[in-house]
Amino acid sequence: MFIHIQSPFVKPESPKEIVKRASKVKTTDFKNDQALPKFLDENSEKSELEGIWGTDDKNYYVGLVASYRKKGKYKEFL
Repeated sequence: MFIHIQSPFVKPESPKEIVKRASKVKTTDFKNDQALPKFLDENSEKSELEGIWGTDDKNYYVGLVASYRKKGKYKEFL
């Protein structure tokens, strides 16, 4: 799987601006690196898309889980 990360921002941002923008993003917290794999292992009814996906070079990973509030939607975790 190849992930192409493209930023819609064309102007440089200061670290303070990045933190301010990132703080507005809704998040779900898995407390540690083992929590997401454990959640996926315990969920026997997960879809084919749910799991941990990575780039071929293993530099980037994303976890996908189904949104239980919105059918057909997913939440992703970096």
